[in-house]
Amino acid sequence: MCFLESGGLYVNRHWWPQIELLYLPVERFDYVAKVESLRDDLLSIYNSVGLDVRGCRGFDEPHLAEAQAQGKITGSAGQMDRYYTSEIYGRVFELYSEDFKKLGYPG
Repeated sequence: MCFLESGGLYVNRHWWPQIELLYLPVERFDYVAKVESLRDDLLSIYNSVGLDVRGCRGFDEPHLAEAQAQGKITGSAGQMDRYYTSEIYGRVFELYSEDFKKLGYPG
């Protein structure tokens, strides 16, 4: 955390705020899908453009290429609960506050 808070946030794009990695300002997008709700987001997007995806499978399963790549599936939600204290959550929120606000995540 100290590294990111002392300027390291922009050393590597891995750490950059997500809204700064978008091609256009987030306000220009009609919809932003989220990895953690991708199944429901994809169904919503497909339905909104008139595609019937009933019977399609795999929306809530990792892509085969991801599932086979070691280290790609990390169980990050469980890791956060394990390692983040309320102080760390607050510091992360401060660093990424615009992401939380503009992408609709609770603070």
